[in-house]
Amino acid sequence: MEVFLYAGLAILLFLFLGDKRQLRHQLPIVITATFVRFLEQFFVIDLLKLWEINGPHWMQLWLPIIADVTIWPIAAYFYVQYLPNSKRFWYTLGWAVALSLYVYSLNLFGVIRYREDWFRYFTILLILGFFAIVHVVWAWLLGPWSKPRTFVNSQ
Repeated sequence: MEVFLYAGLAILLFLFLGDKRQLRHQLPIVITATFVRFLEQFFVIDLLKLWEINGPHWMQLWLPIIADVTIWPIAAYFYVQYLPNSKRFWYTLGWAVALSLYVYSLNLFGVIRYREDWFRYFTILLILGFFAIVHVVWAWLLGPWSKPRTFVNSQ
C-alpha cells in the first residue's frame, strides 16, 4: 500500500506547490508523461518481465496504473515547472535519481521485485529516458513562435 501513500503525497505536493494556473498549458506534458509511463510499464513489466508486482492479481493490475496516473505525471509537471535555463542535464539527472529512489523503495518494501539480471542503475537510465522524452515534448510545444523575436530594420 506504499503506492497509495506515494500517490497521496504527490497529490498533496501538487496541491500546495504546483502552479495550477499553468495546468492548462502543461496538460500535454501530463498526458505525454502518462502515456510514456504506460509504455515503459508495458515493456518493463508486461513484455520483458524485468520487474514483477507482488501481491494478488488486482494489485498487479492497479498499483502500476495508480502510480502512472498520479506520481509520474505530477513529477513531469514539477520537472517542467521548475526547469532551469541552464544546467538542464544535471537537473534532469537529479529528477531521475530521485524517482529511481522511489522505485527502489518500492523494491525494498516488497511492492515490486527486480529480476535477478536487472542492474539497479538501469532504473536511473530508464527514468532518464522518461524525462528526456518529457523535455523533448516540452521544447517542441514551446516552438519557435514562443521565443521573443528581434526585427531588423530593412532600410
